[in-house]
Amino acid sequence: MAGKRDEDEDEDEDEDTEKKGSSFMSRNFPDARPLQQNKLATQSVKKTQAKNKHAAIDEDIDAAPLHLPGYSDISANDELSYQGNGIQKRVYRQLKQGKLRPQDRLDLHGQTVEQAYRSTMLFIHQCRQQKKYCVLIIHGRGYRSAGGVPVLKQSVFHWLQQHHSVLAFHSATPADGGKGALYVLLRRNPS
Repeated sequence: MAGKRDEDEDEDEDEDTEKKGSSFMSRNFPDARPLQQNKLATQSVKKTQAKNKHAAIDEDIDAAPLHLPGYSDISANDELSYQGNGIQKRVYRQLKQGKLRPQDRLDLHGQTVEQAYRSTMLFIHQCRQQKKYCVLIIHGRGYRSAGGVPVLKQSVFHWLQQHHSVLAFHSATPADGGKGALYVLLRRNPS
């Protein structure tokens, strides 16, 4: 019986506390009313944010590719790497060694710089939407380029360094294309 009596007393105390809180509000703030959200305004803000997000993505994809300054010292046999801020050394080492397996791949062989830029930006966007964070981009070594200059290799190297979604990249292992391809680690979408 003692247990039953204690529970009843606890319930009475909770009710008293609620009454005191509401009487305190009405006594000290007689004009106070609960806030009501304007559903139409909230929906409008959400639609505008979604529109802006899609416009920014389209702008990235449709923008002219970033052109390189007249000279770049990247050659066909150079190993490419980039480690952004905040990427753990262990994770970067796994990426470099090919232990993080690519979830998708993009082959840029035969594309112009403009086509490769659009393909790369669209590929990164789609991979993030599909929650694919380790990908392979095959740019080739540029052996067939005019003057032996690896134009796509140089371009992809610069594009990826400047892309906000790219955390790190490294030339692939020979099994995945070697110095003609990159393992790319993408930033996860905020939840």
